[in-house]
Amino acid sequence: MGIQLIVFLGNPGAEYEETRHNAAWLLLTYLFPSIVLPWRCGCRGSIARIEGFEGSSEEVWLLKPLTYMNRSGKSVGAACAFLQTDAKQLLVVHDELELPFGVVSLKQGGGLGGHNGLRSIKEVLGTADFWRLRIGIGRPPSESVNIAQYVLSAFYPAEMAAFPKLGRATRDLLCQLVVTDQAATVTLLSAWRKKRLLSLCE
Repeated sequence: MGIQLIVFLGNPGAEYEETRHNAAWLLLTYLFPSIVLPWRCGCRGSIARIEGFEGSSEEVWLLKPLTYMNRSGKSVGAACAFLQTDAKQLLVVHDELELPFGVVSLKQGGGLGGHNGLRSIKEVLGTADFWRLRIGIGRPPSESVNIAQYVLSAFYPAEMAAFPKLGRATRDLLCQLVVTDQAATVTLLSAWRKKRLLSLCE
């Protein structure tokens, strides 16, 4: 069995909608443009089930924690308990400072890179051995810029305009992760270790 639960990290509230820390939520907006996701309240967030995911026989659940980033683990832990999902069936989509915008990286386990949302999930689950889809947001233009302020700053207009294309390109990877068994994921890891999906110069 592949990925059963896909978590999109972000902060609720209109003031955070277009910020870099909400890259995963922005990506989600453009992942499934042809279907209306059946969101409902549950597991301290918004949760939706998709049957027959992208034409396959698989079922996948999507989760948007509404606990704010630093407490994401409370929502993810509740969802994992409800679905009886283990870490190897969990994919967390999140913003990544160490990757430039337009680059997406797939990773399983490893360090948390100072990301408070990932830290909260590890604390609740007791393991960091879950999948991560890292969405590049780039680093601040100057070392004098405070990181906390930077991740809560808005994307540039050109970056916002690129999200539809980024969503379409990323959907292919999500489909593969959902329908691929664990033994075949090594190939995916190699192919998506650090993949540039788009360039703002195109």
